[in-house]
Amino acid sequence: MKENKSNIILGIFTLFICALITWDSYQPKYNESGLFSYGVSLTFFPLVIVSIMAVLATILIISGVFRAKRENASKQNWPLVLKLVSILFAYILCLPFLGFIISSIIFCLLIIPILGYRNKKIVLLISVLSSLVIWYAFKLLQISMPESALLNGIWG
Repeated sequence: MKENKSNIILGIFTLFICALITWDSYQPKYNESGLFSYGVSLTFFPLVIVSIMAVLATILIISGVFRAKRENASKQNWPLVLKLVSILFAYILCLPFLGFIISSIIFCLLIIPILGYRNKKIVLLISVLSSLVIWYAFKLLQISMPESALLNGIWG
């Protein structure tokens, strides 16, 4: 039951974030010329990712609802949910100051052990590699990622 409630809450929260991103993508500031000559707009890739996130969040909610009906445990894991959501909000707040790479590495270093994986070397490797691979993939697609305001002030 604890996982089911967490899945439902996380799914609803993810759908809310998807709705905000979708709403923001239709703002006039993104109505500039297409990214490519064949007319793909600046919001095409983010909307594809948001659509995938929305489908997965819906699946998460549905699976949580059906599992909750089958199980009748009364204990809920609210401290874990609050811990994960607070770390997520801290990550979002740190992005403009620390940049994508540093913030993402710290986020993964905090989240992965909370979710149960304890091997410190593997957690560090996954945190660093996943952050760098995602950053590099976005750079290849010419999508800008948040850069560190602190490090730009020191080095730039």
